[in-house]
Amino acid sequence: MPRGKVVRGADGWLFLHRDTNRVMGQQSGEIRLDANQLTQWRVLLDTRHAWLERQVAAYVFLIAPNAASIYPEMLPDGFQSSAHRPVHQLLDHLSQHGSPARTIYPEAELLALKQEDAPYARNETHWTDPGAFRAYERLLDELAPGVDLRRLSRDDLDVARDTNHGDLGRQVEPPVEAEHVYTHVREPRARLVSDNRVRNTGRRVVYESDAADGAECLVYGDSFAMRVLQFLAESFRRLTFVHMANLDRELVQQLQPDVVVKIMNERFLIAVPVDDPAKTQAELEAERLAAGEVLPPQQQPPRPGRALSLSL
Repeated sequence: MPRGKVVRGADGWLFLHRDTNRVMGQQSGEIRLDANQLTQWRVLLDTRHAWLERQVAAYVFLIAPNAASIYPEMLPDGFQSSAHRPVHQLLDHLSQHGSPARTIYPEAELLALKQEDAPYARNETHWTDPGAFRAYERLLDELAPGVDLRRLSRDDLDVARDTNHGDLGRQVEPPVEAEHVYTHVREPRARLVSDNRVRNTGRRVVYESDAADGAECLVYGDSFAMRVLQFLAESFRRLTFVHMANLDRELVQQLQPDVVVKIMNERFLIAVPVDDPAKTQAELEAERLAAGEVLPPQQQPPRPGRALSLSL
């Protein structure tokens, strides 16, 4: 992330600013979805829902809130968070038109979590492990009781705290450290099966667990998905994650998952994805490999989600 895209808020908080998605413009309500974009989103989600239903797969769209949406009181002077941002426009539009697509925006859950633990760190755009776990719980609430799976509880987790520069803290001088909260599954049963080590778009990671029942899950989306994987990997017999914006229908037909989950950060909603025509995960992977966009070899088998680097 180039320097100059960080703004300092209250009490040492850092927020993303001047990015290509104009996140602070969305946050203030200045940037909004127009009628055409709202229709495009509804058609896209309804089409995904209908197609996946024919594949006998449940579909859930999980929208991860911006840190500023959960900590508006920490925004810099002169910035004010709107109560009706593009994400709320979309949710209202889907509801008004009776869309069957299941869409989750766990804003209320993460606001409530602030009373117990930090859903975001002061110097990071991504949610913390506790924030991701609350989103995991909300996601499983949406899937129950139609999907047979293993559900983790908070008693299954160990909590650790450490200081970290975070993706925003590394972008200022001097770098800013802050406390980050991490969780680990106390008795993990999921194991890493494969990881193509492609950097960002085109990444493909597969986990399997003999503790979960027969359901299989495909997760696709951006870097916000990565902190959720350590939990979802324990809940499904097989979990595949692909880092990409569009739904790869060829991959769905190949894997035949019981559940398909899209995880996307709130700030990306102003760009409506296109599923057809679009590149497949295999095509994206090949492009990345050819360009040398590959992460270093993994030194030891990671716990699910721990070694999946986060990026903006």
